[in-house]
Amino acid sequence: NNETYNEGIINSIEFHPTSTAALVAGNSGVASLFAVDGKRNTKLHSVSFERFPIMCARFAQDGNEAILGSRHSHIFSYDLLAAKAQRIPLPHGLTQCKNFVLSPDSKCIAVAGKWGEVHLLSAKSKERMCLLKQDADITALSFNPTGNLLFGHSTSGEVTVWDVNMRRVKHKWMDEGCLEGSTLSISSSNQFIAAGSTHGIVNIYGVEDVLRSKLPKPRKTLFNLTTGITNLKY
Repeated sequence: NNETYNEGIINSIEFHPTSTAALVAGNSGVASLFAVDGKRNTKLHSVSFERFPIMCARFAQDGNEAILGSRHSHIFSYDLLAAKAQRIPLPHGLTQCKNFVLSPDSKCIAVAGKWGEVHLLSAKSKERMCLLKQDADITALSFNPTGNLLFGHSTSGEVTVWDVNMRRVKHKWMDEGCLEGSTLSISSSNQFIAAGSTHGIVNIYGVEDVLRSKLPKPRKTLFNLTTGITNLKY
């Protein structure tokens, strides 16, 4: 859209779960909503957050709320219907919210913390429900379509799978040939999981393969990308 360049370096693009709208947010602290038609992509609304570079933005599943995270110890919840933003402090011990995902049922938020920590927050109250841990720093998080499993990629190339209901590690597996993981994406059919790395490699696995093996073989590997993978979507 040529009406706005206010977002600065863009860090997050999210499509609305029920309508043809997209949320675009970036380093300048501006989040803009666009009506996506593939031609004009008219800007609907922009909201500015002072001294709050937006590193990650997500829609709640009902589409009425957008959650915006940064490198600060607070987040913003933006009510799309009322066009109002609420500043919410993060729980003690969580100093930033640069990398987070919402569960498919929008009941919880998984936030990547320091030293391999994953903070599970209530999506409603934003209070911490529990703390999960993996061996290396977390680079990417992804829920499976039913929301009962949470996958976490890492700087070591190992992927940890947590059982969200039991709140414990269910399984660990190595992303083949990966020196440093960067992204994860699970297909809506729960059939495939794609893992990207900082070296530009994308491995595509069967979900059932990775859950029963610590060294699963990719069904397909994409070698032709030459820069680090920063985002994957099915």
